[in-house]
Amino acid sequence: QSYTNYFIATKPNNPIIKEAIDIVVDNIEGDKIEGGVYEMTGPSALMRALEGKQFHHRSYRLTCLQGSFTNEYFQYIDKPRGKWIYAKNEDLLKK
Repeated sequence: QSYTNYFIATKPNNPIIKEAIDIVVDNIEGDKIEGGVYEMTGPSALMRALEGKQFHHRSYRLTCLQGSFTNEYFQYIDKPRGKWIYAKNEDLLKK
């Protein structure tokens, strides 16, 4: 099973979310751009934090609907091809 990080709800001080944040920060500070946004700050980082742990989850169908943001034209109207999937790895981190 895989999970996404577009919607997360949790109690304060959740150790799994803290670990996910630490993974993302480590990826950014370590200039780990291989795999792009998906690996650096996306679902892959969250999946690493979730690996081997028990946690409560429920289907997005019962929790939220992302429908209003699935049309790329309207979501990124001011920046054509602005969706994260179009980002070039070399442009991910600006120093």
